Amino acid sequence: MSAVTDTSPEIAEMVRSRRMARTAEERFVMGSRMFDAAREMILASLPLNLSPRERREMLFDRTYGAQKPRPGFPGKPPSRQEMSEKRTDPGSQTDPGSQTPSSPKKLGTQRLCR
Repeated sequence: MSAVTDTSPEIAEMVRSRRMARTAEERFVMGSRMFDAAREMILASLPLNLSPRERREMLFDRTYGAQKPRPGFPGKPPSRQEMSEKRTDPGSQTDPGSQTPSSPKKLGTQRLCR
């Protein structure tokens, strides 16, 4: 099965050749920065009321997939449905710095600014 793309083969080849023209070190740093950015986006999407262990588990699951073995995390990971219920429970999302529940819009900006 071929990948779905809206990029023409000529442009895809141009981007690939420019990327490959970089040194191995530059490509490694580029990949590392992309991974770090993806990690920050995942962390920003998690509910505030998770314990540190739950945050690590959810980060691992969203990064590598829930089907992968989870070293150091025995037991079944919470399902998307369970996480969705936890995220939408109005009494469960209190910002640690305030006494009022966080709204979803406020949640995203608070996480990115910390």
